[in-house]
Amino acid sequence: MSIGDLFQIVNDREASMHVFYRPVTGSEKTLVLWSHGFASACWTAHNQAFVRAINDNHHPVLQVDATNSHINDSAGELHEYTIGCHTQDIRDSLSWVQRAKPGWLSKSFAIAGHSVAGMSALQIAAENPDQTKFVIAASPMISGKKLKAAWSKDHLAQWQAAGSFKQDPEPPYNEPGQVPWSIWENDWLKQDLYPLADRLTMPILFLVGFNDAVCPANDTIEFAKSLPNQHPNNRIVVIEGADHRLKDEDGHIKKDEISEAVGLFLNDLS
Repeated sequence: MSIGDLFQIVNDREASMHVFYRPVTGSEKTLVLWSHGFASACWTAHNQAFVRAINDNHHPVLQVDATNSHINDSAGELHEYTIGCHTQDIRDSLSWVQRAKPGWLSKSFAIAGHSVAGMSALQIAAENPDQTKFVIAASPMISGKKLKAAWSKDHLAQWQAAGSFKQDPEPPYNEPGQVPWSIWENDWLKQDLYPLADRLTMPILFLVGFNDAVCPANDTIEFAKSLPNQHPNNRIVVIEGADHRLKDEDGHIKKDEISEAVGLFLNDLS
């Protein structure tokens, strides 16, 4: 993977956040903004598998570490996290590129992400259909209502009764974060991609794990097939034996399958 540059920028809430640029020497292909999911970071293995696959297809990548994500180096605490703010962090990163690094962009850009950032990518693409070259949505959240319906009723009841739940971090971090129950009414249940479906006219790769218990594959497949103005190059790829983070039952990232899916999608666009 290409050596890149780390930048510390400021979002619209005056909070510090880190973005990492991975160029591809000699390439003039579209810049892709990539972001991680909830309580995560771009350095994690499943996120890096996607960044590597995009880089290997000669697209430079700007990795966006969203604020309030607990295990990255951007500012904020997990108990203040919202999907709305995560999406705005990606918008702010795009604005920073347009202002500070215009040479990285042509007239268009591409946007990609995992889990809630897959939702964020689709939201931002719907806001900018003429400028978005393509989208990669990995294990995306489709709506807050569908997310809540998919989760264990016992887990939700315990979470509500306690007022918060403990989010265990990914290694090497060992300090758990607390997520308040109020996040559902204040943010997550307000999130829904269906009202934006008719504006998703650019090529989209929907990539999901068959065994995803967080954002079920069927929710993504149903949404992807419902797009009224979908591009002929849209792809839906379901990876057998993969969970939400595209890992198999032994915890290994399905790197080859991710690389193949991303490569075939981007080659078709070429």
